[in-house]
Amino acid sequence: MEELTATVENITEVANNNATAAEKSYETVREAAEHAGQSREDLERLTEAMQRIDATSKEIQKMIFEKYMETYTDAKPGMPFFLKMKGNTVIQILEKPMA
Repeated sequence: MEELTATVENITEVANNNATAAEKSYETVREAAEHAGQSREDLERLTEAMQRIDATSKEIQKMIFEKYMETYTDAKPGMPFFLKMKGNTVIQILEKPMA
């Protein structure tokens, strides 16, 4: 009888330890999910900010180019413009005689 009681107590203790460990694991997973959700939101905000910066940069490049074209005084009739590009940026404007 004592052996049976000891076995039942042992099983009860193991079950209680497993339940405690499961609760701790659940809490850890819940916290990780919470952090992952926050990280996802942060990443979305960062992506949106980068897209706004890119759009603003393109608009500024366009305004600079338009301003340059307004002040370009070396143009001669019959001399078409050729744009030397680096990526999406005009780095030089060339005139070449029409053939």
